Amino acid sequence: MKGCPIESLLESLRYLLQEWFVNHINDARATFTILATKQEKKLRENFVESKKMKVSTLSSILYQVNDGCASYLVNMEERTYTCNQFQVDRIPCAHALAVIAKIKEDSYSYCLVFYITNMYIQTYSASIFPLGNYNEWNVPDEVRA
Repeated sequence: MKGCPIESLLESLRYLLQEWFVNHINDARATFTILATKQEKKLRENFVESKKMKVSTLSSILYQVNDGCASYLVNMEERTYTCNQFQVDRIPCAHALAVIAKIKEDSYSYCLVFYITNMYIQTYSASIFPLGNYNEWNVPDEVRA
């Protein structure tokens, strides 16, 4: 019996996903930083930029950060910043990092947990198995028709 027409498409997609998972898991296992490579680089770039900023304390959770061009509000409890970069990247922006340095907290605790290398490894550790022989599939009669 000949395979389903969709079988080739599914097998191609499975192969693509399998390659993607293998490449990502290999990248993750070769990473020796706390965050995945791309996110670690972004955090470090933001950190360098944060060194040029001045922080003023407004309350125990609210800070004003001046970057030389404009002022931004940083709410550490809600993790919201008026520059909106954190809400997009889910990595502390330079303004937030300036505050984090002032209050002597760990910048990694403000990063999305899925960017942490160990979590990245877990995400891509699953196996993707081939479809197998079409003749061995358990296809319900209503689908087979």
